[in-house]
Amino acid sequence: MHPRAWVLRLLNRNDAMNALTLKIDWNNRDTAGGAPIPIRVTTPDHWAQAAPTPHLCPACGAPVYNRRHPHCGVCEAPLPAECRFTSQEARHISLLMHCERRRHKEWIRRIAG
Repeated sequence: MHPRAWVLRLLNRNDAMNALTLKIDWNNRDTAGGAPIPIRVTTPDHWAQAAPTPHLCPACGAPVYNRRHPHCGVCEAPLPAECRFTSQEARHISLLMHCERRRHKEWIRRIAG
């Protein structure tokens, strides 16, 4: 079978996609008939607290996008230990990626039929 044959079979299926109609009443009011229900515009406080601090390359100041590599992706300078994952963190991430790849392959086999 051609590597992309499952994509073509999936796209040719009539039941591959369907639509859901969502009705939104933009003039929604509370049950007492008062002012419109306010929409929270700000992010929750715990989101701001959970945001990771960016690790910056000490040589060029660029953000470290991949903490598993020992060198900066911009200037190739060696990164200090505090900018990299520990060996335990790196093993944990590798395990997570392995599990996710396996789940993805199983999903592709399942939808390919």
